[in-house]
Amino acid sequence: MAMERLRAQIMQQDQSGVYRTNGGTNAASSNSLTSTGLVSPTNATFGSTEASAKDHYGHPDGCPVGQVFDSRKACYDAKVHRATMKGIVGNVFEGAYSIVVNEGYEDDIDEGDVIWYTGAGGQDNRGGSEPQKSDQSFDHPSNRALARNIDTRHPVRVIRGSKDSKWGPVQGYRYDGLYDVVSNQAGYVKGISGYQICRFKLQRRPGQIPLKDL
Repeated sequence: MAMERLRAQIMQQDQSGVYRTNGGTNAASSNSLTSTGLVSPTNATFGSTEASAKDHYGHPDGCPVGQVFDSRKACYDAKVHRATMKGIVGNVFEGAYSIVVNEGYEDDIDEGDVIWYTGAGGQDNRGGSEPQKSDQSFDHPSNRALARNIDTRHPVRVIRGSKDSKWGPVQGYRYDGLYDVVSNQAGYVKGISGYQICRFKLQRRPGQIPLKDL
């Protein structure tokens, strides 16, 4: 039921450009919504303003699964993950395009083909490399975007960093293919530090080169 309410909140938008979350209202900025009520990709995509009009779902052109990059900037330039700091790139209407898994949040659990991924927010460090300091919320645009993939069924590109000791590359960052956000496994849970976190379950799509062979 919580996931159904979240879906309704994400999609509920009246003609005045107001979207409603947790029973309240937030006025959508004029440069984020067009006159038809559709999102303007150039202004609504977060993680990188340049990414908005160029990003897409699915495998990046010219980048095979298993491709290793020496830095986040290299991932950005290859259009694999169009942000150099944020872990989630996407927008609240179309969903998330890509995520980075690099032991950024203490509550992340990486099982290879299955990832229990912690949403954004609740830390002083925007890079997500310290314990939680406060609750997370699905009002955060990154979390709303990743939840949106449940309805759109768009896959998410997963990039693993070398800090992910078991499944990550020896160094740098590696493109590990496409994952789906599992519909009945997204919601609030209590994290290790006692704060509310937004948790997502991501399942790797079949038919890709096995992770053990990367």
